[in-house]
Formats: sequence, C-alpha cells, structure tokens
Amino acid sequence: MAEVGRVRIRIPSSVKQGDIVKVRVLVIHPMEIVQRKDGRPVDKNYHFINRVTVTYLGQEAAQFETTQSISENPFFALPSRPPSPAS
Repeated sequence: MAEVGRVRIRIPSSVKQGDIVKVRVLVIHPMEIVQRKDGRPVDKNYHFINRVTVTYLGQEAAQFETTQSISENPFFALPSRPPSPAS
C-alpha cells in the first residue's frame, strides 16, 4: 500500500507554444472491493479515489469527480495548451 496515490504523468517530448497537447496521467491505486457479511458492507477504512485535481503553476486546471467503481490504477487524459511565457 506504500505506493497508493503515486502519480505518473506523460506529456509529449516536444511542445510548442500555442499547441494543444494531450497530458496523460496514471494514478497508482489498488481496486478495493467492498467486503460484505450477511449482505451488509463490512465496516472498514476503504480507500477510494473520489476526486482528482490537476494544478499547474499553483492554479487549478481541471477537476474530476469519480465513483467507487473506478478501476485499479485509473488513467486520465486531458488536452492542454501551454501558456505563453511570462514577460
């Protein structure tokens, strides 16, 4: 469980200002199945991803809401346009 929440991000190796690029993100997270006993969920501290927030230069760029049925090691992809350089 030590790697839970670790993130791998992949962007194209060459990005030009103004281009739209696909940013791909993999979140290392096991899929936990809710255990049941006599038809009722077992009270346990389950770990689910319920929100993914993407920030860039300290500002929120995207937010994803998920459900407990998200897969093991979920993969997200989003388009992004690099900002112009600060002057």
